[in-house]
Amino acid sequence: MVNTAHPTYIAGKNTGYSVMGSVLLAYVTLSVAMTWPLTMHVNSALFGDFGDARGGIWSLWTGIHSLRNTPVCDLVSAPFGLNIGLIPNQPLSETLMYLLARLFGEVAAYNIFILFAFPATAFATFIMLFSITDRKLASFVGGLIFGFSPAAVMQVVGGHASFAFNVFIPMFFLALLYNREKRSLFSSLLVGLNFALLTLNAIYFGYFVFFVALYFIIFDYATTQGVPGKKFFLNYLIGAGMAIAIIVPFQYKMLINLFTATSTNLAKAGHARGFY
Repeated sequence: MVNTAHPTYIAGKNTGYSVMGSVLLAYVTLSVAMTWPLTMHVNSALFGDFGDARGGIWSLWTGIHSLRNTPVCDLVSAPFGLNIGLIPNQPLSETLMYLLARLFGEVAAYNIFILFAFPATAFATFIMLFSITDRKLASFVGGLIFGFSPAAVMQVVGGHASFAFNVFIPMFFLALLYNREKRSLFSSLLVGLNFALLTLNAIYFGYFVFFVALYFIIFDYATTQGVPGKKFFLNYLIGAGMAIAIIVPFQYKMLINLFTATSTNLAKAGHARGFY
């Protein structure tokens, strides 16, 4: 059960802001240590510095200087250009990086995002686990394992920084558990909101977590006492509607392009798979 005994139950009933601050500080310290000496060269070095990292820096630069305002970008894939309308955007993580880039420059923005992503994910996991278990040490270790997982680290090394910023994954799972307990309009909307944020941050994770959500709904249905009625299914439909209402305005152009583009243009953008 999610602990709701305290007004700030999301942090647990037996913990306080001092404990939360200490946990966050520990995660931040570990992030700095793990990436050392990145913080000493935040404007001139990249963590890993191969794979897609330089492409991410290029994307920040072209975005800030409005060099990709047309459907076809002429800066790459000369002489024909690249149809960037077919490339999935991840507006949440990209917007965070753009804001940082305008303040500190493209390279520093990329590095700051990475340094922030690991402890933020670990801390969100700690909150989720402590809300469920009420055990500080176990929750801290769990946050450590997920926030600094080898998969996340290697994704960053390969240039996929957004795959390390996984704050909304534990928050989505916590929202599912909260909704299972409350079964209210608010809890349903909270599930939809977290799924939308998760997807807009890293669209691939939205795809994977969609199936996890289906499994959870089946589990919820099978273990709910009595026979779930219309309220059960309506609860999840409202959450799904909330997610769709948030995601589609950001992704509708890509969806239209994917369904209407020719096979040649799909192949140029790296989308060569069909539906069967």
